[in-house]
Amino acid sequence: MKKGGIFLFKIFKTFHNRFNLFYLWNEQKRLKKEVEQYQYMMDECEQEIQRLNNRHSSTLSIPSLSEPDAYIELKVGEKLHSFLKNSDTFYTSFRELRNEIANRVGFILPEIDFSSSPRLDDWEYEVSIKGVCLLKTVLIENALLAISTPLVLSPIKGIPAGEDLVGDFSWWIDQKEQQHVEALGYYCLRAEEVIVTNLTYLLDQHLYRLIDRSFVLTLFDECDYNWASQSELDHLGIRPFTVQQVLQELVKQQVSIRNISMIFECMIRYQMNQPVELMPLHEIVTYVKEQLGNK
Repeated sequence: MKKGGIFLFKIFKTFHNRFNLFYLWNEQKRLKKEVEQYQYMMDECEQEIQRLNNRHSSTLSIPSLSEPDAYIELKVGEKLHSFLKNSDTFYTSFRELRNEIANRVGFILPEIDFSSSPRLDDWEYEVSIKGVCLLKTVLIENALLAISTPLVLSPIKGIPAGEDLVGDFSWWIDQKEQQHVEALGYYCLRAEEVIVTNLTYLLDQHLYRLIDRSFVLTLFDECDYNWASQSELDHLGIRPFTVQQVLQELVKQQVSIRNISMIFECMIRYQMNQPVELMPLHEIVTYVKEQLGNK
């Protein structure tokens, strides 16, 4: 009887130990799974924090870049295309232009769609923004563009290029005459520099066209302002079209829209006293400019 009890006790002890091992094994699996879940949540939180930090520290970018129609197009003739493809100055100037506009206006331009077009003459080119052709002109092969300045000493002989090409009177001259012409007070540009100068001038005049309804709706959808959602702004009577008008007018007046949250706050504060939708646009823009420190 005593031996039977000892035998049963050993069986019970063995079963108990195995049960404990099985229990501990399950606990280990459960805890491991929980640790993995917590680690995943921590990684998600870190990524979200990093995303928000990057968003608040960066400039705005033009939305809807996946659309088939390019925002900014530069179409050139076949010979001009071959010439520009081999020009490091051309691409470097493009990058510098985008950086300069980002720093000055507060949002990043989309890449410029640069391609050749068989419908253009060999040295002809055109610039379009959102499908609207803003400039179509032609360059002269192996020639420089001499631009008049206030320091000009005497007139020069050349092919008149017209005031509208670079915003001032200019003439096409032979490359061999560059040193002589510059000594007379003219400023000479190569072909790629003429195009970049045109782009700079056109973007200064028409940059506001890029701030369309899609741009504003993307601001509402993608930007996290914490203090104001689209529904809250709608409740306050601030519609996307009003925001679009204000942003366009600020860009026209060369005011940076980098601090977009401050612009929204200004519009909300202004609306507390006067219904934004019923006030003249220039009054809203003037108030926002004053609050941004632009008198």
